[in-house]
Amino acid sequence: MTGDFNAYLGRVFEKISGEYVISEIKSGRIEVDADVFGRWQYGEETDLIAYSSKEKKGLPLEVKWKALSCEEATRTRFLNRLKKAFKHNRLSSSLILEVH
Repeated sequence: MTGDFNAYLGRVFEKISGEYVISEIKSGRIEVDADVFGRWQYGEETDLIAYSSKEKKGLPLEVKWKALSCEEATRTRFLNRLKKAFKHNRLSSSLILEVH
């Protein structure tokens, strides 16, 4: 029961966090030149990406409903794959899903 509830809270937290970040970017309080928002799929899926179709750059955001130390968060396999994909310029708007 607790696992199901935490999974539910994780999905709700992810949705609310994404909506908050998008509103902060659109208002200019987070300075990112992004015109496309959504999920991004490249081997792994990222919770939200703020993407600039003009600059062909994106800001990936991953949301977790659990406490992680900075070391734990930066050591994850997901982040290593994401860094590798960005390094090789494999980001394109065609990989963005569920555009907001």
